[in-house]
Amino acid sequence: MDSLFHFVAPVCDYLRNLVIHEQLETSSVKTYAQYIQLFWNYLEGEGANYAEVTDKQLLTWLNQQRNRDNKIYVATARCDAIFDMYCWLEVNGYVKDIVRIPGHNDGQNFEPLLSSKRARPGKFRPSRFGVVSGVRPRANDANSVQPTPTNEDLTKLYIAADNPKNPSLTDRNHLLIDWYGQTGVRRIEAQNLTVDQIPEWSVIDDLRRDGYICELRIVKTKGGRPRHIGVLPSLLERTREWIEGPRADIVERFRRKISTYKEPKEIFISAKTGAALTLTTMSNLFTAFFGKAKVEGHGHRIRAHYLTNLLHSEIDAATALLISNGGTFKDIDWELIIRKVAERAGHRNVDSIRDYVTILKKRYQRLSGHDDLVTIDQMLKAKKQELALVEHRISKGKTELEALTKLGAKTDSSTR
Repeated sequence: MDSLFHFVAPVCDYLRNLVIHEQLETSSVKTYAQYIQLFWNYLEGEGANYAEVTDKQLLTWLNQQRNRDNKIYVATARCDAIFDMYCWLEVNGYVKDIVRIPGHNDGQNFEPLLSSKRARPGKFRPSRFGVVSGVRPRANDANSVQPTPTNEDLTKLYIAADNPKNPSLTDRNHLLIDWYGQTGVRRIEAQNLTVDQIPEWSVIDDLRRDGYICELRIVKTKGGRPRHIGVLPSLLERTREWIEGPRADIVERFRRKISTYKEPKEIFISAKTGAALTLTTMSNLFTAFFGKAKVEGHGHRIRAHYLTNLLHSEIDAATALLISNGGTFKDIDWELIIRKVAERAGHRNVDSIRDYVTILKKRYQRLSGHDDLVTIDQMLKAKKQELALVEHRISKGKTELEALTKLGAKTDSSTR
């Protein structure tokens, strides 16, 4: 929509084409729509006509994105989304002589308003028209695996997610980070987790006693295919505490404040509105956490942390099983491990997992036998994260206590 809330027909047709003909995932099309909306707002602010856009205007907008602390690969993705739209608009006659496209108008004599260059083969986003923008940022990391947060990085994110003025928000933020890091959920999957999906206390206690994980079925996924995720009892316990504690307080506050208020079914809700967190809000939260913690990456990279840990666990379990049966590390069936991890993570394309496998070349030590070494290893990693968070809170408490002690000493001396 434009600033007058009118639908922009060419853009709507382009987005419709992505869904119907290109069969892109709805979540990806929504992301492209957000990028296009940002660019459209910029053009309207400049009083520019979308059908006469130039390299200078596109470059100015991209520089604005970089000045707002967006990573270079984010600016590159936004540039690709805008340029791809203009290529489609050119091919389908919505604009003319904006961009030169191989096989369409490259034999015509005109000076394009948007320059282009031949697209190099990319791993994640191939060009559908064989060209990319001539002012496309040089992002060497745009088509490679982004940095995976370490355990130390996650601890920094926990600290950055602290909200001293509102402890309930701290609990929510930490819980959100743990759902990303311990279950590998995507943003849309975390947003659509519902209260009724979390087991009652008796079930959680049974899982904890028996040392099992909960196989949680999620329906709202990337691609719309239901899948199961493994959730540790400790995470279920903390989620149930959030639901019955701080979340219940937020709901009750809005019920008293607004007579027509209806409690959301989603787990993660806003303390400001009482409504479920939107995808944009969740992205903004993680962008703020990563920025404040000075950790490179974004929310989705916490999922990469999960995948890396899961691969470690699967490799360790496979190694232990082989050794107990007289085999060696060299006998590991890598394809089987890749398929198992891809299935658990909800990846359609197993090739995306291979990138993580190449990173995990190290020596593995023998592990003691157990029916489910993967679950045990995941529990140990979760406990380490909990311990790091507790140590941070203890350190923070000591600092506050020392400050109060000094203040009390000053008060005593002034009253004598």
